[in-house]
Amino acid sequence: MALALHEVPSSTQASSAEIDALVARQTAKWPTGRALQGAPARAARAAVAENSNSCFILSIDGVKVRLQPKRTTGDRSEHTNACLKRAKLYRAFIETTLRRARTPLQMELLLDVNDLALQAEHFPVFCFQSPRGSANPLLPDVDFFHCKWYRGQRDTLSYEEKTCSAVFVGASTGDFLDEEAILVSRTERLRAATYFKGHPTVLFKIAKAANCLTDEARALLERQPYFSEYISWPTQLRHRFLLSMDGNGATCSRVVKGLMSNGVLVKYSSPHDLYYFSAMSAGKEYLAVESDADVERILAEEAAYPGRYQVVARAGQAFAERYLRIGSVMDYTARLLQVFSNRT
Repeated sequence: MALALHEVPSSTQASSAEIDALVARQTAKWPTGRALQGAPARAARAAVAENSNSCFILSIDGVKVRLQPKRTTGDRSEHTNACLKRAKLYRAFIETTLRRARTPLQMELLLDVNDLALQAEHFPVFCFQSPRGSANPLLPDVDFFHCKWYRGQRDTLSYEEKTCSAVFVGASTGDFLDEEAILVSRTERLRAATYFKGHPTVLFKIAKAANCLTDEARALLERQPYFSEYISWPTQLRHRFLLSMDGNGATCSRVVKGLMSNGVLVKYSSPHDLYYFSAMSAGKEYLAVESDADVERILAEEAAYPGRYQVVARAGQAFAERYLRIGSVMDYTARLLQVFSNRT
């Protein structure tokens, strides 16, 4: 994240008006006076943080950000450790953002780093994704950190060099799975994987057994014909259409990588939001689908008129260059925190 301090501003990055429009959507449900203030707010946030392994309090003093310690519970589970790691990344990210923007603030915020964050009525819960209509303010998602801001993202194949086909490779997220759930393909990802099994132009693979309730369920999932070893992103980029389908909430890195590629992002209908989704338009920067049959229709249209959707691929790239480079992401975060510092 220190690289952000040396980021050269791009002439294509989001404008102040565009950043403000994104922030306005996050702040609209928290008008001045709605949230608890002072000691009652601090007590409410502290109570939530102490009773959740995914919730943390960040204290901002000027451009210094402190992750408030919790009482030791003895919980050293994989999930707890993963949450703490995410919280530390957000602390470093926010501090770097405020230093870069030269924006000193005085505020305390509650951060929930879980894939599906809690909802609160009397104070904002900052998170990175939420159900549409939620009042939770949205920060940039954790995959910006894990993918090192996508600085190394390159697509060496032109649109024309890609095959007229679609691909999805992901984990079996979306719900907890017992053996029956696997046998009846209860989740959206398992349903689609079953539908596209052996399809001539759609490669839909489950490459990681996740959310399995038992070892027997995991073994059953791994025996399914749609289960495979992980397929690298460069290999997936041989396909012209890159499918995105929710797992435990919205897909994060897959959307960014799809937009940055020379192919077309095809996004299944989703009830979950990331902070920049409101700035994208279906049919312009990506293609929206409601069903597996819609994917087949898109492929048939592209096969009949090669290059039909190349304009969508180019618009997706332009959107990513404008909104999803590190400068724009940090501009959004600094402005979001600045506005909320005056309201909470």
